[in-house]
Amino acid sequence: IYFDLLLETNPLYNNGVVPKSMEDGRLPPELDPVHYDLEIRPDIYTDGPPFINNGHVDITFHALDATNQIVLNYRALTLVEGSMTLESYNDTGPVPSILGYGVLPDVEFVVVTLSGDLEPDHFYVFGVSFVSTLGTAANRAGLYWDSYEKDGETR
Repeated sequence: IYFDLLLETNPLYNNGVVPKSMEDGRLPPELDPVHYDLEIRPDIYTDGPPFINNGHVDITFHALDATNQIVLNYRALTLVEGSMTLESYNDTGPVPSILGYGVLPDVEFVVVTLSGDLEPDHFYVFGVSFVSTLGTAANRAGLYWDSYEKDGETR
């Protein structure tokens, strides 16, 4: 299920105000990603486009400062409801729960709000499943599909 929440009605964003650190399009500095485990499963065996991707990403990050938000780049994805997870990487201490998330389309971010702060100098793994449409050769952005003619047949 896709949630494209409006900034001014979303309580997760400080009454609709984009944090200063996000105004320049850069991710906030509190979290440092150290590893991405990305799985993308494009389904190209349908009758034709649009082709759908199903995928999942686990992002291992180092918390440099305390924060109750995880901010990620986001473009043209549908996040699978109930698929978000947050775990400690190598520690058995408590981990904040995920309260919710919202999309900031103007700066292409998704903001995940937590029940408490992440501990500085700890490592965490955030996971989420997603669905998207495979791009076309015309836009050549990210993973895309193309076709060609051979012996009068489109392949």
